[in-house]
Amino acid sequence: MVPLVNDDNNTSQFSPTDVTDNIVSVERINSDGSTETYLIIFSDGSTTTIKVTSKLDDSNEEDKEENNEETVSVTYHLNGGTLPTQYKEVVSLSKGESLNLSLPEMNNYVFTGWFTGYSVNDKQFYSFEPINNDLDLYAKYEVMDSKDVTIGDYEYRLVNNTKEAYVLKYNGSENDVNVSSTIEYEKTTYNVTKIEESAFYYVTHIESVVILDSVLKICKTAFFGCSNLVDLTIGENVRVIDYMAFEACSKIESLYIPRYVDSINEMVFLDMHSLKKIEVSKENRVYDSRDDSNAIIETSTNSLVKACMNTTIPESVEHLNDFSMSLSGLKSIFIPKNVSSIGLYTFFYTTIDLEKIEVSEENTHFDSRENCNSIIDTSTNTIILGCRNSTIPDGVTSINQFAFYYCENLKEINIPGSVTEINDNAFQNCHSLENITFNEGLKSIGNSAFGGCAIINSIKKIKFNAKLQL
Repeated sequence: MVPLVNDDNNTSQFSPTDVTDNIVSVERINSDGSTETYLIIFSDGSTTTIKVTSKLDDSNEEDKEENNEETVSVTYHLNGGTLPTQYKEVVSLSKGESLNLSLPEMNNYVFTGWFTGYSVNDKQFYSFEPINNDLDLYAKYEVMDSKDVTIGDYEYRLVNNTKEAYVLKYNGSENDVNVSSTIEYEKTTYNVTKIEESAFYYVTHIESVVILDSVLKICKTAFFGCSNLVDLTIGENVRVIDYMAFEACSKIESLYIPRYVDSINEMVFLDMHSLKKIEVSKENRVYDSRDDSNAIIETSTNSLVKACMNTTIPESVEHLNDFSMSLSGLKSIFIPKNVSSIGLYTFFYTTIDLEKIEVSEENTHFDSRENCNSIIDTSTNTIILGCRNSTIPDGVTSINQFAFYYCENLKEINIPGSVTEINDNAFQNCHSLENITFNEGLKSIGNSAFGGCAIINSIKKIKFNAKLQL
């Protein structure tokens, strides 16, 4: 048993079976970051309010072991369903804590809850319940009973099993859009819980979107290409933001991630090059924007997820995820001492605006030796990223894929004799490149290394002293 506080502020012992046997409904009514408050209504009409410490799925098992905390595990049995990105099928947490349980999906079925087994006698398990022992949870589904309807400017899928509505498509002409929490259809109320794939795809006239608190998931490409969207409000209960959901929303200047978002897929916010400010709710347990960094950071792994033009990478960050800094509008980048991994696509298109690059002298994985305005992988002597003001120091042996990709203002470059290979797409679309020197030692140039560059036909000066292996 775990001591909880009821609505009389008295400590009481709470057993999950006390709730699951006679429960009618459960509603989260408050959260202060460390505890969550739920209103529980029982079949006899009585109510109670309980407060519990809540824990999201993305826990750090190593930290618990270091602190000698007793841990338990929860294993999700998906029964043919799938989990959103970032969720794990086996979760570790401290004994007595609770999980914000994941929401699996299966085509043409409706998820009805997590149960302690498959038989009719097994109990349903809820997010607020404390977990004191290892636990196996089994997903149950029902065949979806639904129909698609048009109500006003929206097309919806109405799910009769759960009285939920999914936004399928917006057909309106309004510049300011509010995604409603509920809709009425044939005297039945449906909660709007999901914005489906491509629902607002390339709706270029909208300028403001407010997603109200009933929505739990924003599906892939939901708002892709809304190029005039400036003001975005993401509802407090959104948990999943899927692949490319807001890609190419290039006029958004400010982004706020609310407390319950626990799954942000890669490329969700790609090509938001007007973005100046990023803030994550201090109550969010999966992501943060520590040290006023103007960034989204995955807390448990210290991984940078999304940057903007005003981002500073905190010293505690260890990983730069793919696409995390792509098309961010950054003019300068400083890589602090603890960064140990950089994805191949971390800086995709970043070179367009980039003028200055510096790596901490204390970093043992990367460097910017000789003030070269580049990021070099120290162990392999490979250029990871360059900019318009880069030089390539002697001793560098390789230029990585996409290192200078779309570096439109790079005018000249000298490839020193130590460089033996230029990888695929390394200088692709460097439109202003006029002077280049290839020195002896270069053995290979990858596919499209200079693809899309007018320099191949109109370059003013090429010095080619290398002997390539073709």
